[in-house]
Amino acid sequence: MDGPELHLREKQERNGWIPDLSVIGMGRVGLVTALSFAAKGHRVLGVDLDHRMVAKLRKGQASFFEPGLHELLTKVLDSGNLEVSEVYDERLLPALIHLVCVDTGSVDGSAIDLTNLLSALRDLSPYVRLDAVVALRSTAPPGTTEAARRLLSKNGTGPSVACNPEFLREGSAVEDFFNPDRVILGVTTEEAREALLSLYRDFPGEKIVCHARTAEMVKYAANTLLAVNISFVNEIASICERVGADVRIVSRALKLDHRFGPHAYLEAGLGFGGSCLPKDIAALALVAKLVQQPTRLLDAAREVNDAQRQGVIDRLLERLGDLESRVIGIIGLAFKPNTDDVRAAPGLEIAQRLVRIGAWVKVYDPLVEHDTFRHAPYEVAKDVYEAADGADALVLANSWDGLKSVRLERIRRLMRRPLVIDGRNVFDPRAMREKGFEHIALGVGDEHQPLPYGSLDKTPAEPWELALPRSSRDRLGLIDKDGFAA
Repeated sequence: MDGPELHLREKQERNGWIPDLSVIGMGRVGLVTALSFAAKGHRVLGVDLDHRMVAKLRKGQASFFEPGLHELLTKVLDSGNLEVSEVYDERLLPALIHLVCVDTGSVDGSAIDLTNLLSALRDLSPYVRLDAVVALRSTAPPGTTEAARRLLSKNGTGPSVACNPEFLREGSAVEDFFNPDRVILGVTTEEAREALLSLYRDFPGEKIVCHARTAEMVKYAANTLLAVNISFVNEIASICERVGADVRIVSRALKLDHRFGPHAYLEAGLGFGGSCLPKDIAALALVAKLVQQPTRLLDAAREVNDAQRQGVIDRLLERLGDLESRVIGIIGLAFKPNTDDVRAAPGLEIAQRLVRIGAWVKVYDPLVEHDTFRHAPYEVAKDVYEAADGADALVLANSWDGLKSVRLERIRRLMRRPLVIDGRNVFDPRAMREKGFEHIALGVGDEHQPLPYGSLDKTPAEPWELALPRSSRDRLGLIDKDGFAA
């Protein structure tokens, strides 16, 4: 360290505050990352170009909801271990590790948008020491870490660059950070390996050190597997409805199998949403297309996911007929419980489709700010009861603590028709019917309904008489070239 860096360190030592770590991007991932390391005793400088967000953070206010985040922010600000800035400047120079957490996205599934990441790296570049490590926590395709290393290098020399993907679930991000299942470190130098292993030394979970491209693929593979699991159980749910089975019990039984586990993404519902799974599965499909690798499973997962949304519309059409001028209440707008994130949320996508076909849509979510829908073509209700008032149907698109305690009798009286499509299987179907509701639970069929399969001349059939006409079996590839059952 010499020249300006030494002068700056002396100045900061006089002021008593020197960062050893910086976090670039103070959104949902960056803020949790910054606060968590600050709570562990690191001095963290957080940088975000959104001056309004930075001003709110200095006042102890986060720009989004996440359980435990407010308390953690208050604790860290009181400790003095966090400073935030809306500019890149010389205050970054002492930091030995820079964690880049800016958003990345896809553009209509036809491109991967790394604009924010590229801009952040360029802005950060003048303030990164040669002995520092820049770790990318932003989700990006294989090869990005190597490209970042080239970008940050000057005359063939530059800082170490690594990939350190995050696996934080919205709604439990703080808990996930402090108790990770695993820590993935995709490194390009021994210096990066040692620095990042030291950074995560006190965290539980296996530390996996690998090539940067492998680390980048781990993130995509993890989110894609979650998406596939969700689409799988939703397809199982559709079959359960038709054969009179209960997907809730099927799901519970699967989770008891140690090969899947109790936390497997096997809850039937309206499909996956949010900022990660839809974007990452599309990005991985694009990467595969560029290397001429088919993605049949990924394509099927996205197709099933879209069908879950459309399935709600189809059920409404089946029960109500023409939906023009019908009043439909959408309860729960965030894409999952315990968050206010509405990106790619099933409830909003359903609302948009309903508006396009002429329905009047009322929406409500206790965690989502009303200003989010200031210019949207929906009526924003102040509570569940206002959303139910005069409605021809309610769609439960998300759940939250307290939803089960609503006064169902009052909701039934307020509705024009007590039709409820329970996209989260919040309520027990039998209990809802006893209270006078037409209740449709996704994946929960009528166990007394006749089964419409079997040989063509005998319906319903006993299960052992299950058969398809030879022409159908041939079309579905169930007969081999010699004419025997495959």
